[in-house]
Amino acid sequence: MIPALLLLLACHGTTPLPSQPNFLVIDIDTLRADRIEKTRGMRAVAPNLRDLAHDNIQFTQAIAPAGWTLPSLTSLLSGQDAVPMEIVADSLPWVITGAHTVPEILSYYGYQTTVFWGGTLSTVTPALNKGFADIHRFYPPTPPGPSDDVAKWLKSAPEPFFAFVHDIDLHSPIPEVPTEEIHRYTSASAVCERMLISDVAAKLTPSLGEAKARAHAVAHYDATLHWYDQRIGDIIDALQETGLSKRTVFIVTSDHGEDLYDHEKLDHGSNWDVVLRVPLIVSDPSRASRRVDTQVSTVDLAPTLLEMAHVPVDPRMEGRSLVPLLGGPGSYTERELYSLSNAATASLRTPQYKLLTRTINGQRTVELYDLSKDPDEQTNLFQKEPQRAQEMFVKLENWRANQAILLRGADWQPVSDPLRNALQRQGYWGLVNPNQPMISGQIP
Repeated sequence: MIPALLLLLACHGTTPLPSQPNFLVIDIDTLRADRIEKTRGMRAVAPNLRDLAHDNIQFTQAIAPAGWTLPSLTSLLSGQDAVPMEIVADSLPWVITGAHTVPEILSYYGYQTTVFWGGTLSTVTPALNKGFADIHRFYPPTPPGPSDDVAKWLKSAPEPFFAFVHDIDLHSPIPEVPTEEIHRYTSASAVCERMLISDVAAKLTPSLGEAKARAHAVAHYDATLHWYDQRIGDIIDALQETGLSKRTVFIVTSDHGEDLYDHEKLDHGSNWDVVLRVPLIVSDPSRASRRVDTQVSTVDLAPTLLEMAHVPVDPRMEGRSLVPLLGGPGSYTERELYSLSNAATASLRTPQYKLLTRTINGQRTVELYDLSKDPDEQTNLFQKEPQRAQEMFVKLENWRANQAILLRGADWQPVSDPLRNALQRQGYWGLVNPNQPMISGQIP
């Protein structure tokens, strides 16, 4: 696909977009930001994504509003900050009542709205389909997921379109090694079914030992990304071959990343930066390539897309348009960002500092990190900088209290048996059944 990619990149910054451009947004579940530049030996893990990032607009400090799929996707599509996604009376909260999602608004203005769901949670969550007229589900997920269908769909896509693609191949990869040449261990005989990436190491530990099993799981993650990166190349080819690349804004991001034993776990649902900091690449033929180091949120995507489509932004949206950072008119003021994965797992992130709360052995703790000196979040400064920790904690608690109030006006959806089973199977049940009260009066 390299010649097509070069052609796609060559036209950037020279082709004006139509007044109603197409939008293709690919959300690669569980893709952390640093994997765009990752290499194994002499090989790039994601060469297509790397080139796409280098030659277009790359946001290096894009932060997800939550550390797992449902709240993060809901916020991305609605432009609203995350609310605690807790089961109450056998229902889960979604967007605030009366608020409109991006596909819903764009459909009012003549857009064909299409979604490709390649994951279990999304396929069994009707609320996420709000505003999509054309729904493609892949359940249970089987290789190659929706990517092949997206490339085929583009060849006859009605315009203007808003197409959203969500795939979970990194979250629940196929057990076979998809790309052996960059995989450290090529034998996966102990793994006989599709499973969570976090379960791969546990399954292999008895035969490989803990260290090798961990290395295998991380290599498996990279190898799966390498395989999926080739599917991204197929989609880029389709954009070029159809001529859609000249009138389509192509965005690649993720709803959350993954802790690859950076904090002794292979998991997400936490608020560590390896989980919250995600890729955000914007390929726009009318704008020159640039690297943007400003701290932004994926909640900002909703108002950004609406402004680019020249349609009104829902005033309920809390995100801010990124158009000024893309080279367009106006200004973007960097702000503090809040993320919430459940009632006890929350964070406040400034361009330099990060305060997060989490539960350890049943106790809620508060931690402070200087991201400018400690981007891996290894040195807790809570004891050394108590005043800063206290100030940030008060801000975080006030925000959490406001999010709890917003729950009263949320659009609650019943939890179906398939969704309940998926939440339990994928390890999210503890996140939607918190054991902590929403509000805490002081630093624990």
